[in-house]
Amino acid sequence: MKKVRRYKRIYIHIKDPAPRAYGIRLVPLVLLSDGRPGYDSKLEEYVRALEHLYAFTVARFDNGEILKEQQEGLLAAFIDAKRYGTDELCTTKISHLQYLKNLGLSWEKTSDDSIERAIKAINGFDKWQTKYHGSSPMNPSESRFMTTWEIYQDFRNRAKWDPLLHLHPAREFEKEIYNTEVKPKYHHKRFRNPNSKAKKGFPMGLILKLLDCARNPQDELFLLTMLGGSCRMSEPLHMFRSDIEGLNELGELTIRLADPQEGMVEWTDCNNVVRHGRRKDYFQEAWKNEDLSAGHPLHQLQSRDTYGRRSPLYVGFKGMTFSESDGANVFGYDPSGRAYDVNYLFWLDPRVGCRAYQVYEEYHNQYLVKNYNTGERKPTGWLKHPWLFINISNTKYYGHPLSYSAMQTIWRNLLDRLYEKNGIDLRDRGLGWHSLRHFYGWYCASCLGLDLTTTKAMMHHSSEDSTACYFRISPEVARNRIIEGTLMQLGYKKEDMDLVIFPDTPKLDWPEEWGSNLMKRRMLAMNHQGKLPGRIK
Repeated sequence: MKKVRRYKRIYIHIKDPAPRAYGIRLVPLVLLSDGRPGYDSKLEEYVRALEHLYAFTVARFDNGEILKEQQEGLLAAFIDAKRYGTDELCTTKISHLQYLKNLGLSWEKTSDDSIERAIKAINGFDKWQTKYHGSSPMNPSESRFMTTWEIYQDFRNRAKWDPLLHLHPAREFEKEIYNTEVKPKYHHKRFRNPNSKAKKGFPMGLILKLLDCARNPQDELFLLTMLGGSCRMSEPLHMFRSDIEGLNELGELTIRLADPQEGMVEWTDCNNVVRHGRRKDYFQEAWKNEDLSAGHPLHQLQSRDTYGRRSPLYVGFKGMTFSESDGANVFGYDPSGRAYDVNYLFWLDPRVGCRAYQVYEEYHNQYLVKNYNTGERKPTGWLKHPWLFINISNTKYYGHPLSYSAMQTIWRNLLDRLYEKNGIDLRDRGLGWHSLRHFYGWYCASCLGLDLTTTKAMMHHSSEDSTACYFRISPEVARNRIIEGTLMQLGYKKEDMDLVIFPDTPKLDWPEEWGSNLMKRRMLAMNHQGKLPGRIK
């Protein structure tokens, strides 16, 4: 057979393997010189969808003749199998779907987006069968005009990728409607079931329980920087060890925030001279790691958002907007000698910032200066990278930068332990690391009573429209605001509101032992100066 080159992969031969799911049925498969299938990712996905439909048909009807009414409901039954899973993995309790538990396929439940792509592949194959082989359509369709809402949604989606968007008004707004669909492509939010959508913010009453599930200082420091510092999931992975700048005046951990490429950083070069510059220049000058082989992942380091998505070092970065200073740094009057702005993380409560410092000290002493698993003390500079969070598993990769996938594993383990310790199952509620950022915005609005502009600065947003997605006030706070406004209309003054006890006000009792003596002395001093109401114990 003639060899054909394609992307440096050579087609060698065609095999007819018998997959376990199909018994003795042979499936033609092109194998390449590297042993991998010869399909690209899209074609492979389409072929897999057809194979899964065939497997389901055999399991459902046991190779018998399929009646017409059964054929018409085949795709709907296939969607149910994908949506709820089969056999021991089936999650539905609907009576007429109990047959899914006896198919012998052991499918896990699949997201609607994945099912929609599978149905798209099946519809394309169905059209081909109908046109060229005269078979009756498995999923008939018809064309109709799009509604105004559908046209608007189509325009919004095309704005993300279509270079000919300016021709959108000239298009014929028709769409093909199939008898069986996973979900409508455009569905106005007022028609959605409000109870089917998971809450974005992590529940306040479970925050301390979640922190108690951290199995090591690194996991707890992650949680604190996100729920108490409003970090996105990717942002801690961009932090340098030098971004930890000790304590502030309240005893909180001071964490510097900066753009992973254009942000400024200071370092000491090989001549023991303190220098400063952009972070991407810092990598080129200080982290070439020329003693490592060219194929080593830490050779010639660069910002993590510049690696390819398949690299274990890749971490995206959405961007931050920092508050402007008074200009002192720009004109060289900063006490630290920096002629540029430096920005820091805002803790939503001083006790959280103090606890973060305690946890960081444990993390530094247990994991950064020695191998926690072997107890071996490491020499200064043993880490071949500048990042703060490292792989702490008992493997040869100990000390490597923590990967994005490892973060996902940490979150799954946290929710598993939350269920094991407290019997609270949040694993299928759609809550991820980002739910802690939503908790931060909710806490600022409902517990601290901050305005939208202040919260925007604390969350490093460029627009208040972005902050509004996080800035949510609880019903209890809304009722209390009404009471406060009514009292002021009756003649009470603003300072009188401090004496009013509002019912059901959201409050999170952070552990008092988290607060440092420095924080308590500072707060006490502010109380003596009349800046804080009440007494500080």
